Amino acid sequence: TYSSYIDSRTNTSKVYNATYFAVFQVPPSQHFNPKPIVLQELRNPTSTLPPHLFDPSALYRAATVTKGNQIVQQVFLETPFAVDFHFELHTRHGLFGNGAMLASDTTCSAASWGNVTEALNRARINFQNRFQKTFLTMERSRVHDRRESGVTTLQVATEQWTDDELRTAQYALGNMLSSISYMHGRSLIYDFENETITTGPQTTGLAIVPDRPDHAQGSGLFCLLCHVGDPSLTLIHGLQNVRFKGYLWDEGFHQQLVRLWDLDWTLKILKSWFGKTDELGWIPRQMIIGAEVRWSARPSSWPQIPGSANPPSHHWVLDSILKQESDNGGGLLDDFLREIWMPLERNFKWYLRTQTSLIPGLLRWAGRTREYCLPSGMDDYPRAPIMTKREAHLDLHSWMIVSSRAISKTASRLGKSEEYIYYEELSKNLTKLLLDNFWDEDRNLMDDFYFSKTGEKKFVGHFGYLNFFPLFLHALPTDSNEFAGAMSRLLDRGNGMWTKFGLRSLSSHDPYYLKGDSYWTGLIWFNINYLAISSFFNYANNPIDYPMSNSLRGMIRLAYHELRQGLIRLVVENFVDTGFIWEVYDGSTGKGQDNHPFTGWTALIVNVLAEIY
Repeated sequence: TYSSYIDSRTNTSKVYNATYFAVFQVPPSQHFNPKPIVLQELRNPTSTLPPHLFDPSALYRAATVTKGNQIVQQVFLETPFAVDFHFELHTRHGLFGNGAMLASDTTCSAASWGNVTEALNRARINFQNRFQKTFLTMERSRVHDRRESGVTTLQVATEQWTDDELRTAQYALGNMLSSISYMHGRSLIYDFENETITTGPQTTGLAIVPDRPDHAQGSGLFCLLCHVGDPSLTLIHGLQNVRFKGYLWDEGFHQQLVRLWDLDWTLKILKSWFGKTDELGWIPRQMIIGAEVRWSARPSSWPQIPGSANPPSHHWVLDSILKQESDNGGGLLDDFLREIWMPLERNFKWYLRTQTSLIPGLLRWAGRTREYCLPSGMDDYPRAPIMTKREAHLDLHSWMIVSSRAISKTASRLGKSEEYIYYEELSKNLTKLLLDNFWDEDRNLMDDFYFSKTGEKKFVGHFGYLNFFPLFLHALPTDSNEFAGAMSRLLDRGNGMWTKFGLRSLSSHDPYYLKGDSYWTGLIWFNINYLAISSFFNYANNPIDYPMSNSLRGMIRLAYHELRQGLIRLVVENFVDTGFIWEVYDGSTGKGQDNHPFTGWTALIVNVLAEIY
């Protein structure tokens, strides 16, 4: 092998007909971060490392240390380039040591697994076959509108996915699965009473952590190991070093995709989150467990703050699972529900107890500031212009209706009749409070509200995602005037939210548009667009559960088609142009911004393409 290096001082190419590597002994506690040890060796004047590490123009010489547990290799390459990795495995147990670490139908021997390229090709085929079976076997249709005699009808035309759509979807799913991260160690909790940081007990965690480098286009090594059966968490942990941390409200969105691929994995991850419920019912907003995770996260985020909330999307995805699996009794799902029942109930009651407003029966996100409402997830989305506890937050109230619905279904499935009746009644009461308090008659819209210093009730008055959470989360009766009024405002293409790429977080007509951090004040967020498009799909296709006029249902169908095409255009074109899936997109140009690659909730493009919600 050889490496080529361009010497910028002489603009000449130097070719080294040798391969250099150095071996280091790294303590087990630092396996995930050997960099300090390597740098320390580089700075050591008596170092035995070859001089080219200090000066790339110097000649190679052989490494003097050949025993250790981590290898560092340095190569100089001109772009474009291709690299082949050849593994020679010397172990008594075959590839990776223990065959039990691999999928249940996989044999593990040096003869059958020695050729990694061949194994990856087999895995790629298995992945593609399973992808076909999961997302492409049911005939999917795209709706085109046709007008005859002034009446809107629907013409259905089946279409195949384009190559770009298929490649984007497989990349998104593969990277989502590759982001399943196992954590172990201790978490840190901020103790308000003593103003200290305390260390929790030894624990483990399982979460999807999307903020990380690309994992070999996704459909490779992860699927080689776990396209069927249960992959080894230890093995995944070794291959995909945990980066950053898991977020509670992100996880519900992640699992809307993962559950379609492997419901067992979703149940394991949700069980891990519910397992973090403390005796009061609080679940940390972020899963940051162990030194490895803390190493890659900002120190300010290490200690979790008791009482700090996040939207309960874990309740929302549970509601989706129960709806999907309503006819499938017994098995792993019922075992899972029995295990999480007590933490689920405690967690729900925690929200109702700690996120209270001074307005009787209503809720507000505790801990918001004048500029931010971090617990809501929509950090800089504008709220009431004054700080007061006599305010009520529409999104939180809508989430609680979803939560009450999920816990009611869980109680019913587990045969807890008294609890079922209680939570069903509570869900109805929350819906009544929503209708009685949040409807702004003058604007024909739902909104946050507060009481001024003079005691006057005032609606906050902005126009964006927040106003439509009751629609997105199916919290409003569809045969109500409020539903029809709010939906007509949402479907108005001139409202400043609609773009050819999706829905902006805040209307371009709003005076706060792109103000604050320009984060939730005009950009396009895929997770909320997913809430919108999945609700459109359900309203358009389920007249029994969602009664409404035929004309309104037809308008929703057309909006569904338009929004779906916009979201596909948004994600696929950005992926083709940049090679990345992004966390958020510009509200005017549709260009990807901020975190990338981000195969977190933006990976729900797979659901949108497959039309499985």
